[in-house]
Amino acid sequence: ELERQLESGGVDSADGVRFCWEARRTWLHVRPSGTEPVVRLIAEAPERSEAEELIEWSEEILAMVVQ
Repeated sequence: ELERQLESGGVDSADGVRFCWEARRTWLHVRPSGTEPVVRLIAEAPERSEAEELIEWSEEILAMVVQ
């Protein structure tokens, strides 16, 4: 599932990892904090609900990785 999601977008690994889905006009930036032991998730989409959905999706992926 993750591979299928990522295949449809571009990836930029400068300053964390930024995933871009041009067709959907959305992006997600995942990066470690420079001052705290946390991972920052920043999303942009045409609608707030789409950005929130992208954040929720990325939180699920991170939870699987951290386990």
